[in-house]
Amino acid sequence: MFGFIPILFYGALKNSTVIDDILSYFYKPSFHNFPSIRKSYQIQFIISLVYYYQKNKTKLGVIMKKIITLSLAVGLVSTLMAEPNIPVDKKAMKAKIAKMAGEVSPFNKNENFPKDYFLIPKNLPFALGLVLHHPESSTLGLSKEQIDKLVTMKKDKKPAIVKESKEIKKMELALLDLLEKGEGTNKDVTKEMSELVDAIAKKKAELTKAHLKCVIDVQNVLTKEQREKVGSYVNGAKKSTKKTTVNYVQNAEIQAKGMKQVKGLIEGVKPALMSTLKKDPTGVEGTVMCSTKAHEMGANYNKSLPEGSSIRRTAIKFRNPNNKPDATDLVVMNDIIADGNLSKPLVVDMGESFRVYKALPTKKACLKCHGDADNMPKEMKELINKKYPKDLATGFKEHEFRGVIVSEIKK
Repeated sequence: MFGFIPILFYGALKNSTVIDDILSYFYKPSFHNFPSIRKSYQIQFIISLVYYYQKNKTKLGVIMKKIITLSLAVGLVSTLMAEPNIPVDKKAMKAKIAKMAGEVSPFNKNENFPKDYFLIPKNLPFALGLVLHHPESSTLGLSKEQIDKLVTMKKDKKPAIVKESKEIKKMELALLDLLEKGEGTNKDVTKEMSELVDAIAKKKAELTKAHLKCVIDVQNVLTKEQREKVGSYVNGAKKSTKKTTVNYVQNAEIQAKGMKQVKGLIEGVKPALMSTLKKDPTGVEGTVMCSTKAHEMGANYNKSLPEGSSIRRTAIKFRNPNNKPDATDLVVMNDIIADGNLSKPLVVDMGESFRVYKALPTKKACLKCHGDADNMPKEMKELINKKYPKDLATGFKEHEFRGVIVSEIKK
């Protein structure tokens, strides 16, 4: 979403797209592929334009104009473009948590799992959630390295937290069972009840200490300014309430047109990409090809389409910032992940146009430059870091959701 940023900026940002891995057709959803959606490159772009403009002016008032213009530009972008670093499908996540939580107590039907099983469930921050998923967390300006650390932290800590919470819940339900079995006969708290209460208290204390350690670890990843910004999220700062609604429609004619265009793009790029990958097993040349020749092929393919039609590639975890998703793209991709069905294209009515979304999986060949970064050749990592310093598109596994191809057709 670009808000009120001039069309000139939008056009310049969208002029270049890299078709980095146009490979398709089978898919296995994964909830580990939510990315961070960051806007810092746009801020840098606007600042660069403002600087170029201002340096040609007379010295009178230039310094003040720079300060005011840059402040407005940065403030406008950070405010209008606020969104989560990692979007979460709340409905799907709620269902997933309910499944993990298991049996529901008759006295806790509105269970907040796993938070209810912490010794201090409400008066301490849940820092990872705030930094990664808060509706305005993209305004923190986290670097790729920071986000990678935080995502790894969540991946490492979450299983242990869930396991400990389930054990505490099991003990609490066992305590309830003892109470019900002794109803009308117990004269006092039994030894078994007392021991169970002590065990629950000990477990909750251990879990809360782990929670504290997690908060401290997150604090150490953030800068002072970022920590203060997070504090504003929980101190009454206004949250973003604007939601994007998507109008899905059944339109066989538009779907067929869109899929024809998608297929044409894949058939145009795939042979050249696969040929390059075969010649260079490291994948380095394939990455170079994606950032140069594939871009040209994609641009030429768009020129060949009927007037009013266009096609592009986007992802939640994108590599080239010019491929970043808009608000509608994000909703559709999260819906695809939640639904788990990659075989059917989705048609969206945008008002003045239709969009046809075709989801892409991560094929084995894609892993050469989109797999585990730690296992990539040194040359590959250096190339990606040089061309895409804010790259988010690594850490995928075979069959996991990679992104979508979007065919747009004007009405």
